[in-house]
Amino acid sequence: MQARVPYRFTTDDFQRAWKTLQVRPATGAADPERTDERYCTYYTRHRDYGYRPAYVEKLVRECATATGFTRLTGKPARDKVTGALVEDQPIEGIPADSKGEHTGSADSETSA
Repeated sequence: MQARVPYRFTTDDFQRAWKTLQVRPATGAADPERTDERYCTYYTRHRDYGYRPAYVEKLVRECATATGFTRLTGKPARDKVTGALVEDQPIEGIPADSKGEHTGSADSETSA
């Protein structure tokens, strides 16, 4: 994950993400196998969880911006090297809406 996310991403962030996205039940749950099977599997024999590649891809997409990272983890995004707080920067040519989300692609055409 750390190599694919533009911000510092820790095991704590991973735990916060599965809780936010509700991909698996909380530790000690009565029904640990009640997972979102698109993203997570419970292994009865080992009594632990495995995460699917689709889950990693979802985390990468969600954490592509500082706003998305914060929404997912509940923590501000931090630079990987310095640890300094990071704010979203506009992507050149793509307007952002009032929430800081990018609304289109730089090469999309406007119809008249």
